[in-house]
Amino acid sequence: MATYQSIKVRRVEGHECSLPQDDELITLYINGGFFVDFRRKFRQYLMVSAANPESKAVLKSTAQIRLEESRHLRKFYHMIHPFSEARITWEMIMIVVYSGLLLVMPLELGTVTQQPLVLYSKFVLDIFSMMDIILFFCTGYYDEKIHKIVMKPMLVFKHYIFPYFIFDFFSSLPYNMYVFYIDPKLSSLTYLYLLKLTRLPTLIEYIRRFCIRMELYSYKLSTVNFALWFFTLIWWATALTLIVYVRVEGDSIQYSENSDIFNPTMESCYQVVRAFMLVAMSKIQSERAVSMVLNVVCILIGSVLNMVILAQVMQIYRRHSNSRNKYENLMQEIGEYMNYKELPSPLKNRVFRYVEFKFQKNIFKEGDILSTLSKILKQDILLHNCKRMVEKVDFFKGLPGSLILLLVTKLRSEIYLPNDMIVQAGISGTAMYFIYVGTVAVYTTNEREICHLEDGSHFGEISLIINEPRVASVIAVTNCEVFRLSRKDFLEAMEPYPNLCNKIRQSALARLKNTRQKYPSNPVEINSSTSSRPEPSTPPLMKKYEDSAFRQQQQPCNLVFVVIITAALRLSLLPPKSTNPRIKLASKLDRGLLFYGVERAGDEMRGREAKVDGTILTWSRQRCNPLGRSQLIVVSGDSGEVTTMTRKRRLQQAI
Repeated sequence: MATYQSIKVRRVEGHECSLPQDDELITLYINGGFFVDFRRKFRQYLMVSAANPESKAVLKSTAQIRLEESRHLRKFYHMIHPFSEARITWEMIMIVVYSGLLLVMPLELGTVTQQPLVLYSKFVLDIFSMMDIILFFCTGYYDEKIHKIVMKPMLVFKHYIFPYFIFDFFSSLPYNMYVFYIDPKLSSLTYLYLLKLTRLPTLIEYIRRFCIRMELYSYKLSTVNFALWFFTLIWWATALTLIVYVRVEGDSIQYSENSDIFNPTMESCYQVVRAFMLVAMSKIQSERAVSMVLNVVCILIGSVLNMVILAQVMQIYRRHSNSRNKYENLMQEIGEYMNYKELPSPLKNRVFRYVEFKFQKNIFKEGDILSTLSKILKQDILLHNCKRMVEKVDFFKGLPGSLILLLVTKLRSEIYLPNDMIVQAGISGTAMYFIYVGTVAVYTTNEREICHLEDGSHFGEISLIINEPRVASVIAVTNCEVFRLSRKDFLEAMEPYPNLCNKIRQSALARLKNTRQKYPSNPVEINSSTSSRPEPSTPPLMKKYEDSAFRQQQQPCNLVFVVIITAALRLSLLPPKSTNPRIKLASKLDRGLLFYGVERAGDEMRGREAKVDGTILTWSRQRCNPLGRSQLIVVSGDSGEVTTMTRKRRLQQAI
């Protein structure tokens, strides 16, 4: 037998644990000195965080996060973890910095005279860029090839020095301050700022992580990325236009008549957008070939850009309305199918209303979705929809929670349109129904409306226990979605609880008696009003026997009284041993055609007919007696005589 020792556990967010908790690893490494709490919080800020979007995909358990924390503190204490809160915060800051650089650099490159606001704004952004370079050497990275977090300083240095360091370093130096204060002749150095464009993919990656952290959908992320690329292209095309006209052609540039209103930068941006959108040629006039080449390039880029915009918009629309498009395709296919079958218009309208109500104009594969979920999540979804409805049933009050859960999992959804017959009076019921959405009307056997049932109501619960004809009809008034619980599923769920099953049966019998007393009806009227095909009539002796058995189940009595009544009933119905030829016919049925064996109490079977040796016999399975023995009722079609058999051995002895 396993022995469990008293161990300490780590605190898990969202879990109220009563076990002794282990100390955080950070307290083992920082256990004294000045500002202990501040140092612990700061160090924890630099360590791996479960809130980081990347850590959720790489480190999938609390144990893995704890091992990563231990490895970080033991081997790479002075490094910053790539999945830390500090890295998340810095990436959000760099989103603002990179966006500011993409906005400021065109203004600086496209003007000859430097504006103080642009000059100092660029200087501040350059400082953040230099800080970003330093932090890259101190931050680990995730290697997607080996699926491992790399924290070793030498590997981090090699990983950053070759792809980005040169571009980041030379594009982050404050050339504008040097040109403005020391040597204005070296203004061409500012063109090195164009190297910062190599960081545009990094900016997009930061935005992607930010969107994941904010739990934005994929199509929204695509929209943000596309908008960023589009405005960057427009803005830098504006800068290129200013560089060509201002720095290359100098004073030969002539703006349009609106140049006194627009700033040269905004005027150039306006003309670039006109060219990209293929609205008109640029109104900026110049006689040099470079201007003509620039206009041609803008037109070519605009042609490609229009196709890209159209494709991107269609892709975003398809992602956003994928389920709605599937619904429209389904409706079109259904319409073509009904036209092929030449269905009448009323039936077509009913089919369309059914599909519209079922899917609510959005198609989704419920089976595939549920198959990807765990068993617990499936149960939670069902409980959310149906538990309150099940608990409202009087029969189910006081049942164990596990049994309620089992009953909920056996519910099946069904949809009915207005005027659909859900339950018909006079027909034996095999299920009960829970109304999830909609309204139904209840009618008596003489077609008198009793009441309406709406969301959360239920009906037909007696059919789960007793095989009796329904005493009322239920017709849908509006579009209805109901959950169906069959008798078979109910009995399977109740099998481990025989005492509860008997209690529910007694309650159902009492309720059925009260219902019949409140709404008395003629069986002949039920048959004639609910069905055009009459059901076979029951012989008088059989009806007398069924009524006596029904009264036995209704009366509460002790076991001795039940045994005496059952034995007397058997003896009174047994025929002579060898004088009745119909017993031999019944014996033939028992040996060859109709022997069901002994089943548990509560099982029932409807009446049947058979032709044996030229004689038509009607037999049925009567309810099991309180002792649990099944009784086989054989009724001759000639005289209506009843033969009762409980076991094959006893029948053979009688013969």
